[in-house]
Amino acid sequence: MYFLDDSFSDGTYGGLAWFSEPSDADLFQKSKAAIEAALKINPFGGYVAGSAAGRALEDAFVSVPKCSAIDLEKELTLGQTPLAKLFRHRLADATQRRLIDGLKRKRADCLAQQLRERNQLAAELKRKKEEEKRFHEQMTRALCANQEKTERLIDELCRSMGEDAPECKQQRANAAKDREENRRLGFRCN
Repeated sequence: MYFLDDSFSDGTYGGLAWFSEPSDADLFQKSKAAIEAALKINPFGGYVAGSAAGRALEDAFVSVPKCSAIDLEKELTLGQTPLAKLFRHRLADATQRRLIDGLKRKRADCLAQQLRERNQLAAELKRKKEEEKRFHEQMTRALCANQEKTERLIDELCRSMGEDAPECKQQRANAAKDREENRRLGFRCN
């Protein structure tokens, strides 16, 4: 008799969670929750720099993934969500600007990172294309050298057997067919 264990169904096995990196979307949601929790503290003296509430709010904003910063910036400045309302009503204008400026810097970092990644991809594609070109040139040289040797052998065969010999005609037809196929494939010999 077998007992089936469904301990995989919740992402754990034997009480151990799977080891994987959380996605940016998960980190973003955690950051938003941390920001909301920090804003709900609503300290009497406000979010003074260096205070526990001020540090909690700063840490929550620092935890926002770079490439999610634009979404949070839009939500906080333009949105009507409970988080956006809490942000606008609980924080002084100067604090709001400072935190939004931090999000804008993260957005700029994200865009710069994406640009670097695209440039790296473009460089890699260019390198691969150059490799393919070199390989094609090597194949063309090898094919042309082989074609030249084959034609010399056919010339020698036809001299010894005569141009009208069926074997000579067949070999010349095969060589012409091979040349045409090579041209069709992009291998051009002079």
